[in-house]
Amino acid sequence: MIVTLDPEVRILVISALSDKATGIAALKKGARGFLCKPFTEQQLIDALIELTEDDNG
Repeated sequence: MIVTLDPEVRILVISALSDKATGIAALKKGARGFLCKPFTEQQLIDALIELTEDDNG
């Protein structure tokens, strides 16, 4: 997995599957964000901003 190579990596998963189990599985495997299709441009921007913000806010 990518996180084993770089624990600081920030992964945003984009999926057509919108069930909670898919999102939880992605987060358990190291993703820091999850976005379901379809999404708006603003939702993507918000997800990327959240993903790239410093952990301390």
